[in-house]
Amino acid sequence: MSPALHPLTFGIMPWNEQSTNPYQRLMAQGFEKVGVQIDKIPYFPFEPLSKTLRITSADVILLDWVHSFYTSPSLIPTVVKTLAGIRDRHKIRHRQVPIIWNIHNLHRHDNRHQLLEQWSFRQLARAVDGIRIFNQCSTSVVQEYLALPASTPIRHIPHGNYSEILGRDPNLDLNQKLGIESEDWTLLILGEIREGKGVVPFVKTFCTYNQNNPGLKLVVAGKPQNSTLARDLMETAATYSSLRLHLQYVPDCQLLNFLDLARFVVLPYENILNSGMAALAFSAGKPVIASELFVGHFPENIVLTGNLHDVQSLGLLIERARQLDEKETRKKVLEFAKTLEWSVIAEQIRLFGEELLMRYPTKKQV
Repeated sequence: MSPALHPLTFGIMPWNEQSTNPYQRLMAQGFEKVGVQIDKIPYFPFEPLSKTLRITSADVILLDWVHSFYTSPSLIPTVVKTLAGIRDRHKIRHRQVPIIWNIHNLHRHDNRHQLLEQWSFRQLARAVDGIRIFNQCSTSVVQEYLALPASTPIRHIPHGNYSEILGRDPNLDLNQKLGIESEDWTLLILGEIREGKGVVPFVKTFCTYNQNNPGLKLVVAGKPQNSTLARDLMETAATYSSLRLHLQYVPDCQLLNFLDLARFVVLPYENILNSGMAALAFSAGKPVIASELFVGHFPENIVLTGNLHDVQSLGLLIERARQLDEKETRKKVLEFAKTLEWSVIAEQIRLFGEELLMRYPTKKQV
């Protein structure tokens, strides 16, 4: 893998310097390793695309989370953004810069204003030059949801691993703090708790299943998005002793403290296309129990999928998980995580960008 002879510049937008999500930072580092320069472009309300093209000299634009382009929690700002988006896309029709859209998710986690968002996303899909998805099996879902023309270039390029950010706080004893015994068989939900992630319904299903199994524990660690989610979880924990809560943001320096507790990481998501949390779990050698949304996304021996909101289905998944050889499974998970190196992923995106640049003969070629 060799860098381009004439290095390209990729503009990543909307760049969020304050984000606790390390995705963009690690992606930028991967690009640097393959000789791609980075222009970090912030979000410009009401004209995110046209203003970006006015102020950047990047050769390729890479869009990440674009939900804020066209939606807000409230309806009126969403309508305003939807209308502004029409003008914004019209102004970039004659650009000389290819745009790649990284589709992390097809709609907001809370499902608000989905019809308006879908309409805007379908128009955006026709305005960009190429689409990057993170899992091959998402292709038909994306094509149908966005009503993509058959000619739209789509590339499957996976999510990078998070091995680099995993830290452990030697002064934090979670077994003692959360009341977890060394012989307990523990599941972990980690990360921000939001609507659409299915955390509260899963917790209730787990507690119903686990009423007569004191050696099975569930730890939920992450900051709730709102007080309603926090209250629902605390009320459930007050009733069921197998549930342990840490309703706070978990910094990178404590990630391994929590992951060390778990036999499996749980992804009960109801509304998602891709998950960085899966990559995080793999990076720590942890297999995953996930909702049916993840069927086919990863090798079956490291991700078990099923209906996590059905007591019987969940019970069968847990039984399957407990029968797996822990050391052998960990080895397979870590081997898979090694395939998700950021420089390898960056090289694939670079090549995709070069391919799309061929549509613009006045731009530099590599």
